[in-house]
Amino acid sequence: MRVIRRNLVYAVGLPPNISTEEQLRKPEYFGQYGKIAKIVINRSQTTSGGDARRASASAYVTLVHKEDTLACILALDGMYLSS
Repeated sequence: MRVIRRNLVYAVGLPPNISTEEQLRKPEYFGQYGKIAKIVINRSQTTSGGDARRASASAYVTLVHKEDTLACILALDGMYLSS
């Protein structure tokens, strides 16, 4: 995770099976941290060698309140999700 703006989270290494806006808005993922204003997903990231089993995505998640963004970053920084 990294912070670009105070209400924007950039997440990398997301498994393809959760890399949809609908999934990421759910309470199991980013939805638990507050109201989400916008999600932009980049699904084109793959690992070296093009192995589809290791494909991942990244997402820019914009939360409405910067306090929610901080809580999200503190909770998820360094977290590993398996697909």
